[in-house]
Amino acid sequence: MFYELRIYKVIPSKMDELLKIWEKNYQDISKYFQCLGIWTAINGDINSVYHLYYWKNFKEYEKKKSLFKKDMNEYIEKVKLMYLSQNSIMLKNTKITNDLNIKDFINYE
Repeated sequence: MFYELRIYKVIPSKMDELLKIWEKNYQDISKYFQCLGIWTAINGDINSVYHLYYWKNFKEYEKKKSLFKKDMNEYIEKVKLMYLSQNSIMLKNTKITNDLNIKDFINYE
């Protein structure tokens, strides 16, 4: 199992439009990716959006990513024009992460 952190640097004038498109297409996107959250920055690089995905294994990652590219090409072509760049970082668990119950932290209010 691993996580994927995607960082999208967005054309500033396109941020609101991009977020609306993601919201509109979230159900379809969810058929391919298990997204744990989407965040925008409060400070620092405020023209970035951060996505965190969960993957069972690399085989699943490759298969679903390939299907997504094939099935969602129209969506991809639309949103990629709004990006300045995209970075993907694969993350593995540490013992500390395994000992934490992440669900306890998600709704901590």
